[in-house]
Amino acid sequence: GGTATALNIIALPRRGAASMSVSFVLPPDYAAGTEVVVRIYMFQTGVDVCDVVLRVISSSRRRVGFSDSYALPPDGVAPIKGNSLARLGTNRVIFIKDYLVREPVRAAFTGMLPGDGLEIRFDRRDDVSSDTCLTSLLVPHVEIQYRNGR
Repeated sequence: GGTATALNIIALPRRGAASMSVSFVLPPDYAAGTEVVVRIYMFQTGVDVCDVVLRVISSSRRRVGFSDSYALPPDGVAPIKGNSLARLGTNRVIFIKDYLVREPVRAAFTGMLPGDGLEIRFDRRDDVSSDTCLTSLLVPHVEIQYRNGR
């Protein structure tokens, strides 16, 4: 898995399988059924420009009053532009990658509502040849964007 640095930055190393989870609850002013974007801020400390692959490996949603969590469909969380690859600059230049959360369509648990809890797990693996960053991928911030219903 990933680790936290002394500055509370998530570090996903190049070796092995490193992962991080993002969990949040849709706030009371969320406009039901509208898009939600998870924005990942990332950088690396190497001296060369490189590519990193940060993939969504699982996602789920919970709602008060329901006894189970439901996995979102395979494309339930996906990069808005391109694929899971991000080209990172050198020397701590911040790069932003946006992932769109799509509404699940399971019959007993349709739509997205204020109060729904979501968890999205991302990973970085060393067996992906297109990931060329030799240093850790560092994630200082995660931002959740949503449409206000008020």
